[in-house]
Amino acid sequence: MATVYLGRDLNRYRTVRRVVEAVYARLDWARYHHIVVKPNLVSTTKVLADTHPDALRAVLDVVRDVTDAPITVAEGTATQNTWVAFRRLGYEEIVNRYKGVRLFDLNTDEGIPLQAFDRHLRPMRLRAARTVLDADLVISVGPPKTHDFVIVTLSIKNTIMGTLISRFAPEPPPEHIIQGAGDARPLPVRVLRIARRAYDMLPPRVQALPILETPRFAFMAREVRSDKMRMHQSYSVLHLNLFMMARQGLMPHISVIDGWEAMEGDGPTDGTRVDWRLAAASTDALAADALVADLMGYPVHEVGYLYYCHLTGLGEGDVRRIQVQGNLDPGAVRRRFRPHRLIANQRRWWDARVMDIVRSFVTNVHEPIMYPRA
Repeated sequence: MATVYLGRDLNRYRTVRRVVEAVYARLDWARYHHIVVKPNLVSTTKVLADTHPDALRAVLDVVRDVTDAPITVAEGTATQNTWVAFRRLGYEEIVNRYKGVRLFDLNTDEGIPLQAFDRHLRPMRLRAARTVLDADLVISVGPPKTHDFVIVTLSIKNTIMGTLISRFAPEPPPEHIIQGAGDARPLPVRVLRIARRAYDMLPPRVQALPILETPRFAFMAREVRSDKMRMHQSYSVLHLNLFMMARQGLMPHISVIDGWEAMEGDGPTDGTRVDWRLAAASTDALAADALVADLMGYPVHEVGYLYYCHLTGLGEGDVRRIQVQGNLDPGAVRRRFRPHRLIANQRRWWDARVMDIVRSFVTNVHEPIMYPRA
């Protein structure tokens, strides 16, 4: 039976450290020689969307208490410069306090091709950073958030999307970006940002129209410089591709979900704060994500990529079979997170053709296939 540690303490640092210590006490640390800590840095300006520095400190403190193995704090942002995110969040100052810890931009790494699908369900390849694939131990640490494409984002999606390669931003960044004196991002990124602002100004009922949805996916699906964008072929294929990445080695070995402050509404960047005051951790990434998603009001069978991982045995997705330990009762912290305004569109992830592909990876189904609510 999978175990998820769910806890709360006086502040964020102590809350995260409490659940991390519970997980780490069960591991044989002599086995690990290359450790990657994967934060979630989706924005260089909106701290609520990112892994808080105190959560990162809590993870690094506990790891350094039990091993001297090299640690790489690794991230690859989507369209902005990873080093801008590192510096604005104070990550450089944090890692400098530890021996054998470094920061690394995964977007500059060697890309290893992994199997995925395009919107016509034809095979294609996406590049993933070798540093993560080669690690003995990958630790995901980040906040729970609602999402604009896949309903919720937790530890599995954090690991996958940050590991896929994007060649948009230079590394290291020009110094004037750090100082806020200008914008040196490539022209396509600036155009994308302007288009996103214009799109966000439209009423939700207009945003949901297929006439806008189709070109939105088509633009991302054709962006050859960013495999993070190429993941976005359609709602249904995005869930399939997340599952495909997970089964090819992009599942974190340890999930740390920092819910001291979570995000609801128009996540993963523009949502509103939820003062949830909890953290969860597990060596079963799917169990951690499944439990927290369920506590947010989104059971596994409503979130395509989590459901596919559950069906194919990539972890425990049935919350009835997850043992919850710690000082919090799940029922006491359960609450319905307000979804993204385009939730009705996102729930169209179900596709019989995609399910046929997923079924090909199922060797023994112990339960009937469930369907998302309309």
